Amino acid sequence: MVGAALAFGTFHVQAAGCKLQHFYVLCTGCTITLDWKIKRFDKSDTKRWCRFSFGGSTNYRRGFTVVDKFSLGELRTGYDNVRISGLKTGKDRVTVQLNAINNRGEPYVSTIHFNVEVVEGEF
Repeated sequence: MVGAALAFGTFHVQAAGCKLQHFYVLCTGCTITLDWKIKRFDKSDTKRWCRFSFGGSTNYRRGFTVVDKFSLGELRTGYDNVRISGLKTGKDRVTVQLNAINNRGEPYVSTIHFNVEVVEGEF
């Protein structure tokens, strides 16, 4: 039987104009697709990052790996988060992989696809 360790997902929005589709769990080794709508930011904006991060979990995280580049702005990853800043309007698909270890010490990879739409102004 395969373990059922879960990584609980939450998102934190640091900038106004970020909207991420809600979800509750990302199971071990699963693939999910989330929609992300953000407003276009200027590089001079101090709060221009839309942030997706995981909340509490029994899993040990090794961080995210970027599979597809983000053509509409900047993308940064950390130990438990993905940050996007849209600098050009349009649509793009970004794929990242969460590298982690389950509660039995076994490594796994979960894949997250973000369908990102960057729009001009508030929405």
